Amino acid sequence: MAGHQHAGLLTDEALLHNIAHGCQDCFDLLFLRFFRPLSNLAFKILRDRSEAEDIAQDVFLAIHQQRERFDPSVGSARTWILQFGYYKSLKRRTYLWRRQFYAPHVDEDGDGRDPALIQPEFIQRSVEEKEIVEQGLAGLTPAQRRVVELLHFEGHTLREISQMEGKELGAIRNSYYRGLKELKAIFRDGVHRIQVRGTVSAKRRDDYEIKL
Repeated sequence: MAGHQHAGLLTDEALLHNIAHGCQDCFDLLFLRFFRPLSNLAFKILRDRSEAEDIAQDVFLAIHQQRERFDPSVGSARTWILQFGYYKSLKRRTYLWRRQFYAPHVDEDGDGRDPALIQPEFIQRSVEEKEIVEQGLAGLTPAQRRVVELLHFEGHTLREISQMEGKELGAIRNSYYRGLKELKAIFRDGVHRIQVRGTVSAKRRDDYEIKL
């Protein structure tokens, strides 16, 4: 496909538009951008890395086959893509469960249903929330991220971090609160997007015209 460049960061929607017009380079870029999120989503449902990677590959094949079906007026490209992985993973999980791929579990009512399928929307939401955290940390300066990780992930106090980093306590405190302010803004926007997507989850499959 001629008429567009690949310099800079193309949006997901732009990639899908170009793919629909035959751009293989944009398809490769989309693969690089979404293979990990799709694999992580599938792994949350399937609990098997090999199966999850197979689902991700299958999703990209489906996207290529249905590349002209994406409608930006319905929702974002990211949601459309993740829905492929979400529903294909659930379908595969059901197939594997019925063939006793997983160790047997029995719910409280004793009907033998697969517990992972009782509230599947929670699985997708947890993956999206994890991605919001990763994006938030990536948006901090190295100094801010270092302080946040040492404080919240490793359990050190600000005074201990000051000694470890060889910096004044006031500078460490300043880095922390600036980073915390940035994280709150990112988390607020990300959680709002998840809540908005949740309001249409019941009918999303039909809206996006996903063919499994």
